Order: sequence, then structure tokens, then C-alpha cells
Amino acid sequence: MKAIDGLFSKNIYKLALLAIGAFLFLVGYYFRVSEQLDFYRITRGIISFTFLLYIVAIHKGRSSNLISFYMLLCGIIGLFGMWFEYHAFRLLIIVLSAYSLILLAVYVSPKIKKRPLSKWFLILAILITLLNSFLLFQFIEVILDGEEENGVYTVMLIYALLVVLISLLVLIYNKIKKSNASFYFTMSWFVLVISEVLRAAGYYEVGYDDVFVHLSRALFILSNILLVCYTMVSKSEKPAVVSYI
Repeated sequence: MKAIDGLFSKNIYKLALLAIGAFLFLVGYYFRVSEQLDFYRITRGIISFTFLLYIVAIHKGRSSNLISFYMLLCGIIGLFGMWFEYHAFRLLIIVLSAYSLILLAVYVSPKIKKRPLSKWFLILAILITLLNSFLLFQFIEVILDGEEENGVYTVMLIYALLVVLISLLVLIYNKIKKSNASFYFTMSWFVLVISEVLRAAGYYEVGYDDVFVHLSRALFILSNILLVCYTMVSKSEKPAVVSYI
């Protein structure tokens, strides 16, 4: 009977997260297609605040303070998005976004213990890191043409370096732990990276703007959902079936 209740609870838990995510996506989609862009940008902050509230209410605060603060900061950054056209706010948003990545680096680093890693993994990790670096910097060259003199370009380069660094840390973390928690965190991170690339491509009109924007928002929501799941299973790094409730 307990197993049935546990399975039911897990299903309800996942369905509730997905339902919240779908609702938030549809609200944002409505504001986007109706060209209420200020409201659309604000909904990004609301997404982070909503899932932070989910952690506080459902998980009863069972989360790292750094993760909670990271989500709070993402919510604040999202609210500032309505003023992204103003240079000062654009710079502030990118600086705060870089700071939020530093929080993640500080959070993940202690989880990486000194363990020998196979040479093939190290070679693969280095190749992925170099490829990510090349692609990110090429992408920044394309989207930030003309922003070299106002500080945005420099800060964006720092942001890209942090993305590459954390991607490497996350890969090592997942390799060492091989747990449910590390899997959720790794998926949340890389989904977020793809989301950010698509969002930048949509904003700077690289092509397929609307498709990139909506896909970016869907992936951002999915990243938040995965992070919420991570906070519930992070107490145990063992590769076992998790009872959420």
C-alpha cells in the first residue's frame, strides 16, 4: 500500500510541476503574441519566483541557501528585463546574471572531491569545453556587434567564460557522483545554457526570432522544474529511486 501511495505522490508531484510550468508558458505566450512585451519580460521573473515559492511551500525550505538565493536573484533579474533596452539596465542585468553563475560555481565546487578521473573523460571534457568556448565566443561576436564601447561586450565575455567554467564543473560533478541529484542538476544547467543562447538569438534577431524566443522560454521553465526536483533529491547522492513526498 505504501508503494502505491508513494507512486501516486510522485506522479502528483510531477504533474503539479508540469501544470505550473505549462500555465506560466501560456501566460508568457499570450503576452508575447499580443505584443505586451513589458509584461512578457516580467513573466520571466515570475517564473523563478513561482518555483522558489514551490520549494519553500512544498519542500518546506529543504534546499541550499545558495540555490534559493540563486533563484531569488534570477527572479529579480527577470523583473529588470522590462528595461533591457536601456544601456544601464542591460549592463546591470548581465552583471547580475554573471553573479548568479558565480553562486552556482561556489555551490558546485565543494561537491567535487579529489577523485581520479579517466583520461578519456578528461580528454572529452576538455574537447567539450574548448568547443563550447569557441561557439559561445563566435556567437557573442555575431549578436553584440556594435556594443564594444559600452561595456556590454566585455561583461558578456566574462559571462561566457563563467558558462564554460560551470559547464566543466557540472560535468565533473555528475561524473563523480553519478546520482539522481547530479543528473537533475546537470540537465537543469545545460537546458538553461541552451535557453540563454536561444533567448539571445531571438532578441538580437539572428533569425527565426519568435521560434527562438518561445523555445527559449519553454526550456527556461523546464530548467527551473529540473532544479526544483534537484533540491528535493540533493540530500542523497545515492543512485536510488526517490520518494518525493
